[in-house]
Amino acid sequence: MRAKIIQEFKGEINDVKFINEQVYRTSEYLIENIENKFGEVSKNFVEDLKNTIEIAAYKYDTFDFKVFEESVINSLNEAKIAKELKINYEGIDWKMELINKNLRENKYIFKIEKEIERNSWENKIDKDKSKGLGR
Repeated sequence: MRAKIIQEFKGEINDVKFINEQVYRTSEYLIENIENKFGEVSKNFVEDLKNTIEIAAYKYDTFDFKVFEESVINSLNEAKIAKELKINYEGIDWKMELINKNLRENKYIFKIEKEIERNSWENKIDKDKSKGLGR
């Protein structure tokens, strides 16, 4: 038998490079769904998600990308805001602590949530002025 790889996989999401197609496809699927709910994700979120998937796929003996996707989508469906999202594998978040901590502590910027935060601040200022608290 003569076997050879003609071309290795190369992909990119928000300037983050991928060489593993399964990690790329799972990241793309999850990011698309997260963006549909919370807005555009930052590059550092993409990097952390990619690293989390790579580590989990390596550390879990029987890692199943489909099961991982379903677990995260279930969490996404329950989350009302981005910091409530929990990246997990069938409820287990071993090797996913960093990304979950960063989500809880609002370390990632989601475009829609940033707009809502900015708009609520502007509304607060307007309300204060209307109550005679402004100059």
